[in-house]
Amino acid sequence: MPTEIQDSQVESVIKIRSGRKWAPLSIKELWFYRHLFLTLVWRDVTVRYKQAIIGMLWAVIQPVCMMMVLTVFFGKLVKVESGGVPYAVFSYTALLSWNLFSKGFSSAACSLVTNETIITKVYFPRILVPTSALGTGLVDYLISFTAFIPLLLWYQIGIRPQIIYMPLFIALNILSALGFAYFLSIMDSMYRDVRLALPFLTQVFFFLTPVVYPSSEVHGDYTWLYWLNPMAGVVEGMRWCLLDYPKPATSMLVLSSVTGLLLFVLGVVFFQKFERKIVDRI
Repeated sequence: MPTEIQDSQVESVIKIRSGRKWAPLSIKELWFYRHLFLTLVWRDVTVRYKQAIIGMLWAVIQPVCMMMVLTVFFGKLVKVESGGVPYAVFSYTALLSWNLFSKGFSSAACSLVTNETIITKVYFPRILVPTSALGTGLVDYLISFTAFIPLLLWYQIGIRPQIIYMPLFIALNILSALGFAYFLSIMDSMYRDVRLALPFLTQVFFFLTPVVYPSSEVHGDYTWLYWLNPMAGVVEGMRWCLLDYPKPATSMLVLSSVTGLLLFVLGVVFFQKFERKIVDRI
């Protein structure tokens, strides 16, 4: 005779069906897979620093060394204007934001192909893969920020009231990077040319962002085109929050913010639209 099964012993079954060509992002589903997201972030962090002698200190050493190089060449030799603040903190503040952005979308761009073995075997929201790649960059950002504190003390730069706006610029930084990451990760899964062009695109974007120079050097009738770059608002906004640095024009900050938010929304829509084709293409 068949054995009776108690209700408490019956496990829930999740049925996966072919959905519409495009479906809105499900926050409930993302929350259900939150532990997978944290696992992916932790895996990427441990793999990055595995067997490294100094481990996570590389997250501090790299921006500090870059700051020293920029200070010597652009601060001492070229004498680039730095808005009245020491060039070392001027450049390091920008490098913090730039590294979070560039490393985030660069690693996320190849993340779908890198995780091919997982994607082709198990179902989960694929958007978690490029998002977790940026989560790894956020860990590096928090570590490298610790070196910024003694730098401020060395140059006797105190905490300023506008620091309360700092989380907004960090959020804009993350959303802008995710927008690029979602778009590039889909494109890389379809066309491998993306990873070949990525270093060049990163270098071009670096000089289009006020990392080694202030945005005040860009002027004219088409200045607004420059501020369509969301990282221009992030970098200059962070300098204003953390240093005794002139506040950028509010209209330009709004323009960069709107561009960053729009980029994020379009990135999510683009990813959701082509997500179903990933398994067949990678």
